[in-house]
Amino acid sequence: QAGTRVSPRTMVPSVGVMALEVRFGVRNDAKMVPSVPRCFPNVETLHIKVKSLTLLLSSICAMFCI
Repeated sequence: QAGTRVSPRTMVPSVGVMALEVRFGVRNDAKMVPSVPRCFPNVETLHIKVKSLTLLLSSICAMFCI
């Protein structure tokens, strides 16, 4: 969940490879992505599948384009 605070209960150190399917057009999905490394500190490989490239590009532009 987006905004999850890290504690020993929320950390899963045994995961080394993870895959996420993210819908960047869905605000809660996009907000969840930064929480992943905090909860899974030993992930060495992270695969991200984007549901819609158009939505991804518009989300990136909204964050970084002025």
